[in-house]
Amino acid sequence: MKKYFYSKLLIFIVLIGFTSISQIKAQDVYRKVDVMPEFVGGQTALNQFITQNITWPKASNDAVKEGTVYVTFIVEKDGSITQIKAVKSIGESFEKEAENVVKKMPKWTPGKNGGQAVRVMLSLPIEFKTKK
Repeated sequence: MKKYFYSKLLIFIVLIGFTSISQIKAQDVYRKVDVMPEFVGGQTALNQFITQNITWPKASNDAVKEGTVYVTFIVEKDGSITQIKAVKSIGESFEKEAENVVKKMPKWTPGKNGGQAVRVMLSLPIEFKTKK
């Protein structure tokens, strides 16, 4: 009876281990894949989208008047954008505006690894410049 119980317990533990591994794999986020995600229309369309959708922060109390904010985000398997976060900023109001413009983006063409759509983390520089 003890032997039967321990063999069932061992099988149960092994099955839980496989389930955990498959759940972890489903959550993997890549930085480099065979086919990187792409904004529909390419880099030119991405630049146009940012230019048309970004606004200069109105309540800017920041001492910095121009610079680059780097925003990281994940392109999900379906092309949607999640986990948007400014990681290098020139001020809080610029950071919020950069995050907002990324939130407005339509779905991207997802990245692929081994022919399968995968989650990919990207970093996007968004420039704030005064017109001269």
